[in-house]
Amino acid sequence: MEKNSNERCIRLFAAVVVITALAGGLSNGIFSNYFKDAFNVTALQRGFLETPRESGGVLCAFIFIGVGFMSDAVLGIVSEILMAIGIAVMAFFQPDYAVMTAFLVIHSAGQHLFMPVNDSIGMGLAEADKGGETLGRLKKCNDIAAMAAGILVFIGFKAGFFSFVTPVILPFAIAFVLFVIAAAILFSLRGELAKGRPKSQRVAVKKDYLPYYVTTFAYGCQKRIRLVFAPWILIELLRQGADTIAISMILFRLIGGLIAPHIGRFIDGHGIKNALRAEAGFIFAVFVFNGIVAWTIVDGGYDGAFWIALGVICYVLSYITEQFNMVHSVMLKKLAGDRKEDIAANLSMGVTVDHVMAIVVSPILGFVWITLGPQWVFFFTACTAVIQILVARFMLRGCE
Repeated sequence: MEKNSNERCIRLFAAVVVITALAGGLSNGIFSNYFKDAFNVTALQRGFLETPRESGGVLCAFIFIGVGFMSDAVLGIVSEILMAIGIAVMAFFQPDYAVMTAFLVIHSAGQHLFMPVNDSIGMGLAEADKGGETLGRLKKCNDIAAMAAGILVFIGFKAGFFSFVTPVILPFAIAFVLFVIAAAILFSLRGELAKGRPKSQRVAVKKDYLPYYVTTFAYGCQKRIRLVFAPWILIELLRQGADTIAISMILFRLIGGLIAPHIGRFIDGHGIKNALRAEAGFIFAVFVFNGIVAWTIVDGGYDGAFWIALGVICYVLSYITEQFNMVHSVMLKKLAGDRKEDIAANLSMGVTVDHVMAIVVSPILGFVWITLGPQWVFFFTACTAVIQILVARFMLRGCE
C-alpha cells in the first residue's frame, strides 16, 4: 500500500475508532443506569446481567472460529452492525426484560469482536516497527472520544435532554446512527484494508504464542481491580455518588489519551521486554498505593475532600493500567512474524482468556475484600505483576 494511501486509511480508520468510542459512551457506557431506570433491576438482577453483558468477551474466540474466513475489514463491519442491531432495539422498541437481555448479548458480541479487529487493523496499517506508535495514536483517539461522550452524557442527563423512560431513548438512538456510520466507513475501506492481508484467519493456539496468553492471564486478573474494586474505594469506603465517578472517568480518559502515544512509542523504541517490565512496575506501584489508601481509610475512618481526592487518584491510576494492553497486542504481532492470518484470531482468544479470568477472579477478590479487608485485594493483585516480569525474563528470547 502506498504511503499516501496508507495515511488516508489510518485517518479514516481513526475516524471509525472515534465514532465507535462515542457510540460506546452513549450505549454500553450507561447500561447500568438504563437497567435501573427502565427496568428497576435489583442488585441480584444487576449481578446476573453481567453474564450477558460480558458474554461477547467470553465467547469472542468461538465467534471468531465461525467467521474467521472474513477479512479484518469485513469483521469490523459485522461488529458495528451487531452493535447497531443490539442498541436499536433498546432505543426504539421499548423491549421487555427478556428481549432486552437477548439483544444485549448481540450488542456484546459486536462490542467484543471489535476489540481484536481494532488492534489487528491498527497494526496492519502501521509502518514497520511502528505498531506501538500507531496503536498509541488510535488509543488516544478512543480515549478522547470516550471522554467527550462522558461529558455529553453528564450534560444530557443533568439538563434533561436524555432519559431512559421516553418512547425513544435518545443517547441509544444517537449511538445507533454512529455505529451505522462507522460500518459505512469500514465498508468504503474494505478494498484498501484487504491489500496484503490474509483472506482467512484462524485461532492457532501454539507454543510460540504462550507468552501472550500468560500475559493475558495476568491482565485478566488485574482487570477486575480496574473495573470493580478501584471505584469501590470511592463508592463503598468514601460513599461517593455517580457524579464523582463520572468526573473520575473524564479525568482518566483525558490523561489516558495523553499518555497512550508515549506508551506506544516506548514499545517501539525500547522493545517488548522493557515495555512488559514497565507495565509490571506501574501496575505494582498503583495497586500497592491503592491498598495503602484503602487500608488507611478503613483503619482511621478518614473522610473529607482530601481523601476523596486520593480516591479519585486511585481510580484514575487504576484505569490508566488499561493502556498497557497495547503491549500485549504488539507482542503477539512480533511472535506471529509472517503468520499474519494468526494475529486477529489469537487476539480474539486473548479477549476470551482475559474475560474468563476476570469472571473467575471477581468472587474470590470479593471474598477477600469482605473477610481480610479491602487493602488485601490490591496487595494480592499487585503481586500478579510478577507474571509480566517472568514473561519478559524467561519467555521472550529473541522477541525484542
